[in-house]
Amino acid sequence: MKNSFLSFILIFCFIGLYGQQKKEMAVKIGGNYYINCKHLIKMNGEDLVNVNASITDKMGVFLHVYNETGNLILEVKDGKVEMNSGNLFSVTNTPKEFLCIEKKTGKKVCYIKKQPDKTHSGEVYAVWADIMTPKGYSFQCTPETTNIPALQYMTGSTFDGAETAITLN
Repeated sequence: MKNSFLSFILIFCFIGLYGQQKKEMAVKIGGNYYINCKHLIKMNGEDLVNVNASITDKMGVFLHVYNETGNLILEVKDGKVEMNSGNLFSVTNTPKEFLCIEKKTGKKVCYIKKQPDKTHSGEVYAVWADIMTPKGYSFQCTPETTNIPALQYMTGSTFDGAETAITLN
């Protein structure tokens, strides 16, 4: 009887620990899917754009925006504006959408939208960005395209569990 009870408890614990599926965090950039990546877009070891799915009351976006000379002009951490040099940007953040607009030009600097996707169960974060890097290079992407030639050759790929989805040099 003791062994049966112990077996029942062990089976119950096994089901509790391993029966739950890990929630998939899918991001679509440049025609590719990036699943459960710790960092989305990095340069020189620093995040330029990232999404934290664990925040529920707003979209947990991390964003660094630089000007042409490589100076940081906007910093967003976990969806909150930490620094907005000269109040140049307007940021709107909800649980389903994050939008950063340059006020002077109306240009969408970064737009991330949680939307249904047939390829992956649940929702996917679709990313549009038009940002400058710390080195003064332009990085542009939509869910279907990027201005990085190497990424264009891999369109339609899925990358799962990588430390960093996209590393810019």
